Amino acid sequence: MADQNLESTSFPDQFLLEHGKQIRELTHVLESPKTNVGEACQNKLFNNPILMVYNRLHPLYSSFISLIEFDEIGKAEGKNYFSEPTNQIMVLKATNLLMEDGIKFPYDQKEGDKKVYSDYRGFFENTLQRLGQFEKQIENGQKTPNFVNSLAIIVSQEVNKMKGVENFVFNTDLVRKGVSEYLPELEKIEDGKILSEIRSRIESPLVSVDNI
Repeated sequence: MADQNLESTSFPDQFLLEHGKQIRELTHVLESPKTNVGEACQNKLFNNPILMVYNRLHPLYSSFISLIEFDEIGKAEGKNYFSEPTNQIMVLKATNLLMEDGIKFPYDQKEGDKKVYSDYRGFFENTLQRLGQFEKQIENGQKTPNFVNSLAIIVSQEVNKMKGVENFVFNTDLVRKGVSEYLPELEKIEDGKILSEIRSRIESPLVSVDNI
């Protein structure tokens, strides 16, 4: 997944030259939750009737749960992984790739598909446009209270415009609460080695990490 040719996307050339390798790494890091709580949240979310029908949205919401995990892990360490503008733009680019890879997968009617590309097309195009606008805001120095929440809200707003969808909510606060409460337990497993490994996975592609 997400091994697409970055040159085929709308990356600014300079940004691609500087951060293409990190963006590829991010797509792999964000593909699935890293904690038991995150996996449980993902399983519950994927049983939502909306995401059972529009199952090609799964990679996006898996990445949001992963981002929340990393956000909460950083917060517990006094770090803000996603406040640095370059990190934010890399996450947006990785999100674009995950969305494109999931939605535009060749339609020989992949097992479990209930919808075809035309059912996702409006969502896909509108979301790309809004994420592009979000990127411009970041480039212009505009701050958001919480980057990860803002990203999830943008996508969920567009999901609610899809045919047959009403009142779809991705509860970021609930996921955050579950992850933050689980972290003390995770820290005890194998003397913190698993938590350290998870932490290193997100810190590896980032350009810098701000303190809270």
